[in-house]
This record gives sequence, structure tokens and C-alpha cells, in this order.
Amino acid sequence: SFIPFDELPHIKPKNPRMNYTCPVCAKEIFNKADFRRHYMVHTGERPYPCSHCPYRARQLYNLRSHVSNKHP
Repeated sequence: SFIPFDELPHIKPKNPRMNYTCPVCAKEIFNKADFRRHYMVHTGERPYPCSHCPYRARQLYNLRSHVSNKHP
């Protein structure tokens, strides 16, 4: 099990030109939003639930795409 993103120790670049480094796989990510999205791969977090079925998405765009394709 992984630590939820919001409970990670304060992770930020030492200077603004550096990348965020994932504590699980050491992948370097350019900005905090992309780092958060990447970290969800490890935690399995899917914060966007479909209101029509059990589907959950990591990104709002994916949920909107799902709804338009599966629940027109």
C-alpha cells in the first residue's frame, strides 16, 4: 500500500528548474499536477466516479469521455 498523495512528506524541487521525483519509481516529473497524476498510477486512486455505473477515472477528461461514449 502507498501513502496517499496528500499525506506524502513535503515533496518539491529544491529549485524551480528541477523536476519532482516520484518516491516509488524515481521518475522525474516537470510539474506538481503531472506528478500527482503520475503518483495515482501507484496508489490506484481514481477520484472521479461515474454517476451512471461503477467506473472511476484518474482524470476528469477520461470520465467525460467515458460518459459521452458509454452513456450518451
